[in-house]
Amino acid sequence: MKDVVDAMEKAGKTIRCIGFLDDAVKDHGRPLNDAPVHGGEDRIRGFADQAEFLIGIGSPAAKKKIAGKIAAHGGRFGKAFHPTAVASRYVEYGEGSIVTAGVILTNRIRVGRHVILNLGVTVGHDCVLEDFVTIAPACTYPGTFTSGKGRTWEPGRW
Repeated sequence: MKDVVDAMEKAGKTIRCIGFLDDAVKDHGRPLNDAPVHGGEDRIRGFADQAEFLIGIGSPAAKKKIAGKIAAHGGRFGKAFHPTAVASRYVEYGEGSIVTAGVILTNRIRVGRHVILNLGVTVGHDCVLEDFVTIAPACTYPGTFTSGKGRTWEPGRW
């Protein structure tokens, strides 16, 4: 979550973090990077009409489950793109996508819904990163690659 907040803060005034929802009760009411943890998923309804959501969880299955709950309450999803990331203008981003610091995206890439590209990821031309995929830090993908839907990719595991 902390890298997501960093991407949001560095993106400029168009994105502002109003807080977090986290089921870890011990964190409720505490600040995380200067934004409060409002409560767990039971609070989705209270924020559905006030904000765009980003899901900063690595687990594809958990992201998919939570995205469904947010959508069921009428919630909308934003996008976060860290300014130190570099991307061609020919990259498409799905809702809820998160691009963190140092990411490089070359040409004709499709980033699906709720994809997280962690620190220092490099993706070559003509790649498709399907919905709910999480890419671990420092992974590099050559051109013409399609990820499996809802997978977590780590260095040396593709």
